[in-house]
Amino acid sequence: MIDNFNYVNSISRTGNLYPPSIFVLRKMYNVPVQVSRHPGLNQYITDSLKSVAALLRRSSLRCVSLCFYNEDERPIERFVFDILEIQENFRTNYDFSDSYLPRLREGFRAFSLKVAAADMKALNDNCSFQIHISTTEQGSQALASDPGFEDFPWIELEDRDRDLSSPCLSPIRTIDSDFLKLQVYREMASR
Repeated sequence: MIDNFNYVNSISRTGNLYPPSIFVLRKMYNVPVQVSRHPGLNQYITDSLKSVAALLRRSSLRCVSLCFYNEDERPIERFVFDILEIQENFRTNYDFSDSYLPRLREGFRAFSLKVAAADMKALNDNCSFQIHISTTEQGSQALASDPGFEDFPWIELEDRDRDLSSPCLSPIRTIDSDFLKLQVYREMASR
């Protein structure tokens, strides 16, 4: 779970939405990453990722994305983690520190390097970001009825919140291991 937290932090830092002073440098897979020290931002990321983990255990997770919005609240850029395939035993017992997962760890390391080198234009002060979680109807119902998530603001996305204007797709990395196949890409709206 901590790896995912660091990825979200790295991407949110890349967009320059928050002052650099709230981030500290940490290492993940021997790659420097920026991690937030802001309690509100950290709580949002943690709560979102708890939902991701719950959906993963229920086999209901389709993809996770970090979407950046302009001052008009229109999506302008998105980093997408699209789950293509996942083994059942990985869903229930995933542990990214497992020494038997070198290909998976190497894929995440390569992804970290690409995020660190991402050429993302600085966003202005009126921009924002959201974590989007795509699930099945069954997964959505399960989370809605789970008391552990009753304080989390679940909102179904409207088309205007989802669709980028004339998007340009940029593949970042396909992570392919014996347990998980994950495609990570970036969508950018034409500006």
